[in-house]
Amino acid sequence: MGVNKKGGLVGGFDQLRAPDAPTISVVSGPESVVVTVTNPSNTGGGDITGYAVSALTGPIEDTTFAVTVVSAGGNKYAIDGGYYSIRGIFAGGSTGSIVNTIDYVDLASAGNATDFGDLASATESGAAFSSATRGVFAGGNTGSKINVIQYVTIASTSNTTDFGDLSAARRNFAGLANSTRGVVGAGVSDSSAHLDVIEYITIASTGNMTDFGNLTVARFLPASFQSTTRGCWAGGEGLGAYSNVIDYVTIASTGNATDFGNLEAVLGMCAGVSNSTRGVVGGGWRTNSDYTNILQYVTIASTGNTTDFGDLSISKYLLTSSASSTKGVFAGGYNSNNQRTNVIEQITIASTGDAADFGDLTAGRNNLFVGMVSAAHGGLS
Repeated sequence: MGVNKKGGLVGGFDQLRAPDAPTISVVSGPESVVVTVTNPSNTGGGDITGYAVSALTGPIEDTTFAVTVVSAGGNKYAIDGGYYSIRGIFAGGSTGSIVNTIDYVDLASAGNATDFGDLASATESGAAFSSATRGVFAGGNTGSKINVIQYVTIASTSNTTDFGDLSAARRNFAGLANSTRGVVGAGVSDSSAHLDVIEYITIASTGNMTDFGNLTVARFLPASFQSTTRGCWAGGEGLGAYSNVIDYVTIASTGNATDFGNLEAVLGMCAGVSNSTRGVVGGGWRTNSDYTNILQYVTIASTGNTTDFGDLSISKYLLTSSASSTKGVFAGGYNSNNQRTNVIEQITIASTGDAADFGDLTAGRNNLFVGMVSAAHGGLS
């Protein structure tokens, strides 16, 4: 039938009138949004030559975004550089006393953390992971080890909601995830045994953890990182000694971990960040009060030992991390003077180099939940 341009007769003349509303569809990603505008069947009496596309950073504040036409028809646009903020979330830990604090930052731009809400109870040394929509916090220590799993919706601010339970109470372990499945590995049991246990959940539903398999070496306080297919645990403390072992699993399946390679030295109490191809481990405790500021990386799709990346600004351990598809941040921990720090540092994961200042947590704390909670880490890219 074609497009109806009829505007309407007024005083014998064909007049323009307001066109009908176009059809608008939106496909969003963590750092961009594609807006498709389909012309209405009745255009009001004239030709539609284009549409104005803009974006808001808040309820009223207008801003400038790069708008790119991505179809020859001229009605499909990509808005780049911040359709919505990419939140990095840091939970729990100790300021001298165990806290229930949850902080968040906008990973797209440097700045200090803001209060997000609270854990169900003051907790330290649990495991964390996320899909693009949910952040999950598992186990930890409230004065005794717990098996509680709780979650938040990343895009909103609120207190946690109950998710389910681990198979047993544990602390000092690390989490990782792809877009559907969250996996935790390592830790210390309620009887203080070092664990090689790996468990998983489906993040979109609620329920208890299911057995996944076992690590190659029982240990606690490792770092973790992931691609969309592989999850890795690096370092940790084994039976009486720190480990340099990196293990990996295929997240979508179940089974025992496979040896990946080694860290540059034995290391525990460290943290990891990743994009879809590269995992970076930062900080940690080697042995005999030997803290480190070293950043080291691997290519996740292959196996092998780590390569030097750069340095954190200071040596620190018992820190945590978060990441977008491009940026990794390391937050909190103890510094080499055994002082809790509130410092957040950032790196560009795809390049190498020293970390730069990002901002501060709401308070200095150590023993935060370990694992990346954001809408765009390496497991989601």
